[in-house]
Amino acid sequence: MKVQVQVFDRFETLEVHEREWRALLQENPTRSVFQQRAWMETWWKHLGQDCYLRFMVARDPDNRLLGLAPLMLDRHGSMRFIADSNSDYLDFIIPHERETVLDAFMAELARRRSEWRSIRLINLRRCSTTLELVLKLARRHGLYPHHRNVLPAPSLIIRGNEDHVHKLLNKYSLRRAEKKLARKGSIRFRVLDRESASDTLWETYFAQHRRRSHCAGRKSSFDNPAYCTFVREFFEQANAQGCMEFSLLELDGRPVAFHLGFICEERLLWYKPSFDLDLQMLSPGTVLIRYLIRHAVELGCQELDFTIGAEDFKNRFATLHRRTDSVHIHASRLRHIAGWIGHSVWKRLKPVVQRLRLQLPRPTCPARPRRKH
Repeated sequence: MKVQVQVFDRFETLEVHEREWRALLQENPTRSVFQQRAWMETWWKHLGQDCYLRFMVARDPDNRLLGLAPLMLDRHGSMRFIADSNSDYLDFIIPHERETVLDAFMAELARRRSEWRSIRLINLRRCSTTLELVLKLARRHGLYPHHRNVLPAPSLIIRGNEDHVHKLLNKYSLRRAEKKLARKGSIRFRVLDRESASDTLWETYFAQHRRRSHCAGRKSSFDNPAYCTFVREFFEQANAQGCMEFSLLELDGRPVAFHLGFICEERLLWYKPSFDLDLQMLSPGTVLIRYLIRHAVELGCQELDFTIGAEDFKNRFATLHRRTDSVHIHASRLRHIAGWIGHSVWKRLKPVVQRLRLQLPRPTCPARPRRKH
């Protein structure tokens, strides 16, 4: 089958109708909210200023859409998936003839090797054939791929696992956490819509997330005002379609925890939680998770997907541990070797850097509660 590839450098000129995109994505086995046009286009509008769009579109001679490669070139010369720094699951959108279409994309990337230093494809779901095909096809076109990081993606399976979920919700440690918080006032969980998600609640949420992140010795996505604007604009679009969900846990009307996530493909996707650190000893984050599990059950979700990350709390609730992969590709053997050495050195230095960060001056952070089983 002959595949024709076009590369677009502006969303305004992208010759893919929204209806075409949705239909193609619906057939894609690794579809997710992070592959929706609205997600990518809104992210690009607010956060793509330092990148150059390299969106590849594959069609057959009859102009039938075969695949999408939503790529961008950053200022360091790395070709990446659009919005990769803020997206937990990524992939090419190729539902059929996957090897043939991906081969055409790889041929185009090889032809353009003079404009990029590396290709970084991260957060590829293990259930996808992309990793295997990219490694194979990159070598076919004279490129040098290297399988990089493997990240866990824990999930709580609900459908078909109802007895376990019921026992989990009634686990003593979870009931105790909620009772402890309830002694301080009335607990209320609610899902916010566009009308009830006020400016004050958004700013409280952003502030909670920033403080919690800084106390943990890391940056918050919401340190960047452009990211705050992006999230709010996407919520305005996606909430109307029931895709993005913003929920709140209150104690006597006071916001003590938030969760910004997604309802997608009968899954509740964990994305950006926060809680009030001043109430950390009352475990509002744990209580929030209990309510989110109940919420997912009530919605009939097949799972609560905690997405990428190896945080301990996820393992407390997860019943399935998936994996995501990353692959880096270089145009020359020399850069491939240099990249491999740099990656190996960073793997050894990263724990040291993380420990040093924790020693830096930070905001006043309350002591963390000890978890009892």
